Amino acid sequence: MASTKFVATLLVCVVIMVASRISNAEDQERCFKDCEKFCVNGGNAHSFCVLKCERECRKGNLCS
Repeated sequence: MASTKFVATLLVCVVIMVASRISNAEDQERCFKDCEKFCVNGGNAHSFCVLKCERECRKGNLCS
């Protein structure tokens, strides 16, 4: 009985962790697209913007 509760609790934790990672990935993708568009429209080179936005969005500085 105790092992069944442990396994159920463990599965719930795994589901929550997976859902959190999916949400985080979606937020980073949105951050990157918005950052890149703003950067390129600001007159910067595309390659510069890709590197800048990857770094900034990974750190979480630009995510809105």
